[in-house]
Amino acid sequence: MTLHVFLSDAAEKAVADLDRPERAAVETVRRQLETEPLPPRARSIPDTDPHTRTYAIDLLPHETGGRGITLVLRITDGLPAYLISWVIAGP
Repeated sequence: MTLHVFLSDAAEKAVADLDRPERAAVETVRRQLETEPLPPRARSIPDTDPHTRTYAIDLLPHETGGRGITLVLRITDGLPAYLISWVIAGP
């Protein structure tokens, strides 16, 4: 099953501010989410909406060629899409 993966406005801005290797790491995860189920390292985080599920995927510095980055994404029941709502880069 192919899923669509979208970036929120805030996530797009955060990605634009990343270094090239960090952007490439985020893009790799985004592409993987389109064709594969959630990776085992995706951790569920609390969500107040009973129709959505929220997950965080941590990218370690050795994966990004720079800082550690966390992607926060949501999926709504019945929609074949993820929304990456936040891209949080470490110091």
